[in-house]
Amino acid sequence: MPENQISASTLRGLYVRATLRQRYSVAKARIDNPDHGPNRVVAAIAALEGFTRAVAVKAELESGTPLELAYEKLRWTKPLELLESYVLPALHTTPAEVFDPAMWKLLPEAIEFRNLLVHEATYLHGGTCEQLVDAAVHVLERIAQLTGAIAV
Repeated sequence: MPENQISASTLRGLYVRATLRQRYSVAKARIDNPDHGPNRVVAAIAALEGFTRAVAVKAELESGTPLELAYEKLRWTKPLELLESYVLPALHTTPAEVFDPAMWKLLPEAIEFRNLLVHEATYLHGGTCEQLVDAAVHVLERIAQLTGAIAV
């Protein structure tokens, strides 16, 4: 993130200290603006997580694990762990080989902001949202290309 933008932990601290009126106002604004940046960040990370979980489950199936066991094994696995421990090894590659370094570096922060946005119904600066969405979409599209889900 650029230096002039607030971190997820700092923003969480501000929201924890906000009044109920402030919290309600932001929560209601999130509901009333489903296409706004914060909701797009949540959707982008959720999409990435769901797709990477599907790729990881498929890899487990190919190694002989039954579907129900494979899914239960990976059900609560976090997105970065899915990518680093299951998906990329199954694809015989590394983050450095397949992702734009700036996008990959931003992904942990995008996931952290997604968690904050889900649990605290906060808002983010529009530029921050776009960067986080771009990182998630970049990784999602590269994984989709590598798996053959979309054409290169």
